[in-house]
Amino acid sequence: MSPYLHHADVILLLETPVPWLPETHQLNDNCIVISLSDDPLYCQYPYRSFPNDISLTGDPNNTLCALLKKITASKKNSALIETKLNQYKKNAPLKQKIKDSLSQKSRAG
Repeated sequence: MSPYLHHADVILLLETPVPWLPETHQLNDNCIVISLSDDPLYCQYPYRSFPNDISLTGDPNNTLCALLKKITASKKNSALIETKLNQYKKNAPLKQKIKDSLSQKSRAG
């Protein structure tokens, strides 16, 4: 996750109490963080300081299905989704190289 975190426009956290280490990972200044969980603010934790712009309370599976239905219903959103998908595909080889490199480093110890 770390090579991409700073470039993200939006981060969707699914039942993630500790999404990254703030000391070592910086977010894009304009990044929107969305938390989706039965308890997206993790109220049971005594201290939690992760940014959270939008909190969605609910079952992730049901909520994601409902959101996907809404998003894909709009032609405007379909064009944006297509653009982002093309950007992702364009960057996929670089992302795979980074994953492979990290995997090799972790195996090497």
